[in-house]
Parts: sequence; C-alpha cells; structure tokens
Amino acid sequence: MKKVFLSLFAIMVAVSMQAQNPTTTWPYLYNDFMQGTVFFKDGQKKDYLVNIHVLNSRLHYLEQGSEDIKEAVSKDVVLVTVGDESYYARQGKILKAVASSDKGFVGEEAVADMAALMSEGSAAYGASANSMSTMKLSSVDAAGPTASTNHMNLKNSKEDGKLIPLAKEYYLVTGGQVYPANKKELELFLSVEKKAGLKGFLKANKISWKDPQSLLKLIDYINE
Repeated sequence: MKKVFLSLFAIMVAVSMQAQNPTTTWPYLYNDFMQGTVFFKDGQKKDYLVNIHVLNSRLHYLEQGSEDIKEAVSKDVVLVTVGDESYYARQGKILKAVASSDKGFVGEEAVADMAALMSEGSAAYGASANSMSTMKLSSVDAAGPTASTNHMNLKNSKEDGKLIPLAKEYYLVTGGQVYPANKKELELFLSVEKKAGLKGFLKANKISWKDPQSLLKLIDYINE
C-alpha cells in the first residue's frame, strides 16, 4: 500500500511540474525548468534544465550551478528531450513531436491564443479589444528573460502576472521541410498536381486538422 501511495505521489508531482500554466511574468510552457537533453547539429549533446518560451517559441536553459537563464540558438539545435517528450527545432520554431511515421512527424507548437486574449473582458477607456490584446502580449514580451535574467527571481514573480491562454498549432515535418497544417496555407507549398488533388484526399480520408494522427496521412500524401 505504501508503494502504491508513493507511486501516485510521484505521478502527481510530475503532472504538477509539467502543467501548462504560463503567465505574463512567466511565459513558459512548464511550471519550472525541467531536466532535459539538448542534441546539437555538430553532434554534441548536453544535459540542461530547459523550458519553452511560449511567445517566442524559443528554447531557454540553465547550466549546472547557474540561475541565469540563457537562450539556445535555434539553428544550432536539432532535438530536445524532456522525459518522454521530444521537441525539434525547425525553421525558428520549437515543435513537440505528437505523431510520427517513417516519413516524418506532426509537430505541435504552443502559442499565445490571440482570440482568447482579444475576447477577455471589455476594453478599458474605449480601447479596442485588439489593442488591449497587443498590450498584453507586449507585457509578456517585456517580461521575457534576457541573457542575465535570474531564474528564481522570474519564478517568484509568476503569480503577479496574468494567465496566458494557449492554443496549439500543427505542422507537417517531412523531407527537411515544414508545412503548415492548414488547408489554405498548405496549398501554397504544393505542386499544381498535388494542390488539385488535395480536396479529394481530405474528403476521402476524413482529415481532421486538429488530430495529429489524422494529419500523418497528409505526410504520406506529400510524399506520394
């Protein structure tokens, strides 16, 4: 019974640590920096405490014994693993692999939900909802760490900020290319022949743009 209790406690701690709860003073995917391994293009790999900045889609990390937050150069990074989760650096984005096949993977990017920000309450003093959301995002950007930002100071101010609602955007990664998982935008990347057949393929395969497993079929279509 004691072992069961300890196991459940460990699971609860892990879930708590990984809960997505970014604020304007803590614009991060994880509630704290997590143990992770960063794989670089030059073949090196290093263990850091890592986190994902949700506004800039950037990898931030802490070196052993340091509390100064640093930002990784995306073009130098290939892969970041955090527990059983994998994040790939592709075209300036940090994408979580949420479905994969031998031809590629579906990447998920956590981004600030602009629609939710714009609909939050009424704008003050007659300001438009759009301008208010821009102000909120600006405050997030201003709160974002620089090379000298102290991790604990930033974490201690987390509850002083406003909650950032998150949205998920999906991408198809295959053959060294990144395609937006959005019909209108995807068509811009396809050949004339592939574009002409896309509508029929989507209908025949009942593609759901919000289902990573469904989106894997589009990777097959791109590679046919």
